[in-house]
Amino acid sequence: MIRHPLALLLLCICGAIEAATPIYRCGNREYSQRPCADGTVMEGTDGRTGAQRAAAARAAEQERRRAAEMERERIAQERSQKAAAAPAVGIDGLARPADTAASAAEPGSKKSKSDKVKSKAKPPKDFVAIEPTGKKK
Repeated sequence: MIRHPLALLLLCICGAIEAATPIYRCGNREYSQRPCADGTVMEGTDGRTGAQRAAAARAAEQERRRAAEMERERIAQERSQKAAAAPAVGIDGLARPADTAASAAEPGSKKSKSDKVKSKAKPPKDFVAIEPTGKKK
């Protein structure tokens, strides 16, 4: 419950006094609480009715609910995509080797002569990087 009714009363009075303070429009985008040359007095209170304020509050609440629902849907969709895209993992936690290529020979099939010729060719040498030497000055 309210423990300090006097503080609440003072807060309400200050708010009422602040709302009663006139606001002056002194230029295109300038506003002041003090009168200015060629200034016009503006209304400082909310010009909406209680029904309009209630409707705005309902609309804001509906938008908050819809945003929360859309966030839940997005998170669920991201989880399902992540699960589908995850690589297959073996028992030891390491990724399983990829399936053999379709062009690879099946186990137990006989190799043709062209396959034997390819296997006798020398494997390519490893790449060795050499740092170029600069010219001596």
